[in-house]
Amino acid sequence: MNRIKKTTHFGYQTISENQKTNKIKNLFKLVEKKYDLMNDLISLGIYRF
Repeated sequence: MNRIKKTTHFGYQTISENQKTNKIKNLFKLVEKKYDLMNDLISLGIYRF
C-alpha cells in the first residue's frame, strides 16, 4: 500500500509535517534560554511583583 506523505508550508518551503514539527521544536529550543530575560526586559519585570 502506498503511503501519502502529508506536506505543509514552513516559510517559503514545502516540507513534510514531521519535518515541520522537528523544525518548530528546534526553534523553541534555541529561544527558550533567552525567553525569560527578554520577557523581563520588555515588561520591565512587572509581572514578577
